[in-house]
Amino acid sequence: GSPVEVEQSQMELSLPFPRREPRRRTRRRTISDTRVGYALDRLRHNRLALRVTLCALVAAPLLGGGWLWLRDSSLVSVRHVHITGVHGVDALEIREALDSAAARMTTMDFNAGALRSAVASLPIVGGLRVTTSFPHTVSISVSERPPVAALLTAGQRTAVAADGTVLGPALLSSSLPTVNGSVEPPAGARLREAAPLAAVAV
Repeated sequence: GSPVEVEQSQMELSLPFPRREPRRRTRRRTISDTRVGYALDRLRHNRLALRVTLCALVAAPLLGGGWLWLRDSSLVSVRHVHITGVHGVDALEIREALDSAAARMTTMDFNAGALRSAVASLPIVGGLRVTTSFPHTVSISVSERPPVAALLTAGQRTAVAADGTVLGPALLSSSLPTVNGSVEPPAGARLREAAPLAAVAV
């Protein structure tokens, strides 16, 4: 080729190639870089804090297991049941049901729902208020639905409470006023007819 072409090719060959910069190695995070690692480092230099922390870690499951054992142990079992607010022909049955249900519990693990289930078949029981006293005593206050009228349907009479709950014929008395209805719900159910409901409410 011509001298100009030779000189141009020599200049191209003499140009420096771009140098690649070496990759920077990323530093791996160690435990000491985290907050947990920082706390551990502090504990290593403070023996008292380290001992307290270790004791707390050991004691926590022991205390938790001890609590679970104590709350269901005989040391806090229910032995004394005080019941108030119960009257009438169902009083004995209500007391026995509540007594039996409460005696299966402890004052530290008491289930008021189990008491309500025990008297669910007795519609005169309107509600229960329960308080426990460590270590063995339970007090139960019963609110009753007293009969206020006698529902007469198809020649059959049954006692009814003021909220419309049907109490059954066992709670009838001669002093109760008569309310007429076309349908007699079973004991424990509520009246649905507007006229009898308004009458017992009065």
